[in-house]
Parts: sequence; structure tokens; C-alpha cells
Amino acid sequence: DIGRDISTYPMIADTVIELELTANRGDCLSIHGVARDLSAALNKDMKSIEPTSSRGANVAIARRLSVSNNTNLLVDLQYRLSQIDDLGSSLLMELRLALVGLELGEKIPNMLQYATHATGVVLRAYDAISLQGSDEHISLSLEDIDSGLVSLEKEDSKLSIIGVSQSDQSRVSSDTREILFEASYIEPDSIIEGVANSKQETDTLYYKTSRGSESDLSFGLTYLESQCSKACSCDFSDSFVSVEAPRAERVVAVNFKELDKIIGQKTSKSIVSSILSRLGFEIHRSGGSDSFGVRVPQHRHDVHHIQDIAEEVLRIVGINNIQAKHLQVTEKVRLTKSTMRYKAKRDLRLRAVGRGFFEAVTYAFSDQVKLEKYGFSIVDESMRLVNPIAEEFNAMRSTILINLLDSVKRNISYGIKRVPLFEIGTVFDGNREESEKIAFVWSGYSEIESVSNHGKAETIDFASFIDRLSAVVGEITLVSCDADNGLMHPYQSARVMRDGKDIGYISKLHPEAAGDYGIPDTFISELDFEPLMPKHIIAKPISNYQGVYKDLSVVVDTSFSFEKMATVISEIDDKMLKRFYPVDIYQDAELGEQKSVTIRFFIQSMEGTMSDKIIDGIM
Repeated sequence: DIGRDISTYPMIADTVIELELTANRGDCLSIHGVARDLSAALNKDMKSIEPTSSRGANVAIARRLSVSNNTNLLVDLQYRLSQIDDLGSSLLMELRLALVGLELGEKIPNMLQYATHATGVVLRAYDAISLQGSDEHISLSLEDIDSGLVSLEKEDSKLSIIGVSQSDQSRVSSDTREILFEASYIEPDSIIEGVANSKQETDTLYYKTSRGSESDLSFGLTYLESQCSKACSCDFSDSFVSVEAPRAERVVAVNFKELDKIIGQKTSKSIVSSILSRLGFEIHRSGGSDSFGVRVPQHRHDVHHIQDIAEEVLRIVGINNIQAKHLQVTEKVRLTKSTMRYKAKRDLRLRAVGRGFFEAVTYAFSDQVKLEKYGFSIVDESMRLVNPIAEEFNAMRSTILINLLDSVKRNISYGIKRVPLFEIGTVFDGNREESEKIAFVWSGYSEIESVSNHGKAETIDFASFIDRLSAVVGEITLVSCDADNGLMHPYQSARVMRDGKDIGYISKLHPEAAGDYGIPDTFISELDFEPLMPKHIIAKPISNYQGVYKDLSVVVDTSFSFEKMATVISEIDDKMLKRFYPVDIYQDAELGEQKSVTIRFFIQSMEGTMSDKIIDGIM
């Protein structure tokens, strides 16, 4: 009737339910699958589908079809032959297919799509006449083609890739009268990997098979027969030819106490059993205990552990129905070498930032030309980089300083006048053996220009750099040395000692290197990280008595270093002499080739207050 609302027609006034599914719920990509979930959620029995059978007496499949299985992959197939005449077109079927976004085509493909969407079973159809030989017999074979993929072949011709695609030559048309129907199930994980590796083209059915289709193949073919019988005159074979893969049962052991712990509250055993049974799982009780076995149905390929079982129960019960509880976290102490190493690095970083350094992170590669130019070792030729990421990063670095100086150069070129950097990283020796080092660079001003220095900050000097370095790495001792690479200044450099061991060096940047980089006065240091790792702290007693500071000035030759003085003083065996350090160096014309060095001593007794006689005696 013109002008009548189309929804008032009983046949068209259908119920439409829109669902949003996550990609792992392939079992709900059909009306049957959704009904199964609703059955569990609403605690109602599913209605059984009573198919309308065709006569089935005129088509004998066993004498007409044989399928040889030449693959070991897990694939299930079932075939039925059918003779169809005058297949009609159903407006309701076409409308329903359009509503679910399926493209309409020939009548038989439409029927297959409709049955697949209803049951979840992947169905295909082949022109039986084109497949048969001179004796009217159809001989097919299953062959491996790629890892995880199986093809259905007639002689050397591929008819389809199971669960993935079908060749155009084997498809049915509106003129096809004798049809070989196929229902298939294949493990989703295997075909996903196979398609990804082989880059096979896929069709619309691949989405269902790759996420897990329905495994009850007889159900799909029986439903298809019922729909065909309603739409046309047809005969289906009363038997079928099947290929079944041997599959081991998947049984998940479940303990109610553990299940309740995962869910977050106690759940009735009867509710758990009812939910799982309605979802297609089989429950195997074990003598009335709190444990039971759950046999996982084939169409739920995603269920493997008790956590998966808990998820099934939880989504049906409803997460909003779980009583909220405060989060309780009980963590065991897991102090390992890695933990201590991480903590040591973190503490060093924090102290370095606190003393004005900025952390740099550079590549573990460097410029081989620069490494050789400044006298650093390079990796043996047999182990050098074959395909470097860039020309300036063509060698494994044996020092971090080259990369830091490159960073200083870039910052100076941007107009930055104060560039203090540090980095903790890996370096490599000639055999490509790794070790960790921490490197420091300070270039330009020692502080930021401000009102306090009238906008004229002083340039960093050796004493200021040593002060900042020791504040980061802790107590160190400097000893004189000769420069052993091209970055070290010949007269302003020293080896850094910790607990009597050489751990690296500190130096002013060599004038030639500073000229190469085009940077102002710069001080550098590179230390081994391992000796900086904190050790167990040994507690020492603290004196309750007052200590005193005493200064001692000595006149020595200008060539006589404080290092030699410290060596002599350290040999004095007196427990009241706690520490000493230089506080002043004085030179004038009257002293000539000599200098006055003032050393400050801290003296303290553990036993009582010291008299002047005792103090003078020590001095």
C-alpha cells in the first residue's frame, strides 16, 4: 500500500539487536552463539532448532565422493551432496543479510551466508558437476600448502584454502543444480599465522574462522538443508563424508577457593556449574571435593586456564555485581644485584643533577676517526660494524667523552654558555667486551649569570670541577699522572683513586681538542662504574668528647706535591688523628723556589678530653 509504514508489515517488522564484540569472541559471531550466551546470562534453556528434512533418497554421497587427507594439521570437514531446483529468493532473508552488513549475491551464496550467520558454522558450496570425472566420481584431496594452511584440491587444481578463501572456478552460480556443500572447522591460531606468513588473500569467511567458528558441522549443514527445503525443491544426501582430526581433550582443573579468589567474592557452586554448562562446557566432578574438571568445547579455543574460566563466570554474573574491596598488595623483599645496581645509578643521577649536571643519553656508537685521532682503542677489525646507522656512528665507542663533547659543541653553537653534562653508559674494548662507565663534562661558566655575580659568571676551574665531581661520586683521591689520550691536558690532569684502586681520570680538556671542537675551557672525567657501587656500611663508634682542629704550615720545594705529604702523614699510627686536608698554598719572592703549604688536622679522642700536652705531642 502506497504511504504505509513499511515496519507495519509483519514479515518485515523484524527484531534487530546490535552487539559490540571484542575480537576474541568468535563464538558469538552468530545468532546461535549469542543465544548461547543469553541462555547463560538469563538462566534460560535454549530453544532447539527443528530442521525441516528433505527427502534425501535420491542423492547417495558415499559412491560419488572421496576425500583423501594428506595433512597432519587439525582440520575438520563434512560434505553433503544436494540437487536443487528452482531456488527462490526470500525478501526477508535478503533484508536480514543487508541488516548485518553482508553483501548480497547469487541465491545459493545468499543462502550459505544466511546459514553461516545463523549457526556460526563456516559453509561453502562447490559445483559438483564440474568436479566429477568421467565415471561421475568426485575425488578430492587435502594438501599442506603453507605453515598452518590446508588446501582442498582436485588433481593439481586448488578449489579452496580451508577457512581462508575459495577459487572463482569452483564457486556455484544461479544455474548450478548439483552442489557439494562443505562445512569446515580449523584451528584459528594456525591459519592466522599461516596467512600472515604467506600473505594469502582472504574472503569474508576468514574473519569467522580466524576468531573461532562453530565446530558442530552437522548442525550447520542440517540448518542449511532446512532453509533450502523451505525455499525450493531439493534433495540432500542422507549421509555425509567427513574428515575428522584427532584432538586431545582440553580439560582445565578448577578449584572453587582459587576461583573465588580470582573473582573477588564467594560464588555459589551451583551458579558456576549452571553458567559453564549453558556455555557449552562439560563439568567433571571429583568426589564432592572443592576441585573439578572443566572440558573446554572445541569452539572456545581461547580458554586454557582457570583465569579464563573465572572470566566466563565473571562476565555472566556481572562485574558490577562484585562487591568492591580495598586493594591489598603484599610484596616480598626482592633485593637482587640488579636492584642494587639500579639504585646506585639512580642515586648517582640524583646527586649529579643536584650539583648542576644535566644527564645526556647518547648512542653506544661513535666516530672511529675521532677515536683514533685522540688515542682511544677501537674494536678489532673482525668485529667492527658492517652496516652502521650513520657515518659518524660507525664504531662501538670505547669512551663516552667523544659523544659528550659532540653534545657540548652543539649546545655552544646554539649560544649556551654553560654546558654541564654526565652520562652513565656502556663502552667496548678491542675485543668488544662491555663495561660501564660514568663520564662528566663541564664547559664554560661555572654558574648561571645572575644578579649575585653581576651578570659576569666565572669560568669553571679545576678546583670547582673537582668539588662537584666528589660531591657526586663520594670521597676520592687524586694522584699525578701523564696524559694517556689526546683529550687529557698534559699539565692539568690526575688519576682518580678510590680505596687504593685507579678508577679513572680527571683533566682539563687538551687545548688542541678544545680548538677542534670550538669550545671554551672544559673539564672532563671518566670513571669506572663498578668501583662506585656502594658496599656494606661498617659502623664506626662516635666519640662523645670534643675534637680540635690544628693547622700546620710547612715550607717545601715547589715540586714537592701534597700527594707525597699525604703519603707520609698516612703512615702515622695514631688513632686520635682522624683526618687531614690542605687549606692553603702560599708563594712569594722571598720563598723563591719554595712554597708554604698549610695542612689542617682534626684530632679527637674516644677516651676523654685531650689536654694541650697531648695535642701538642701529636702535632
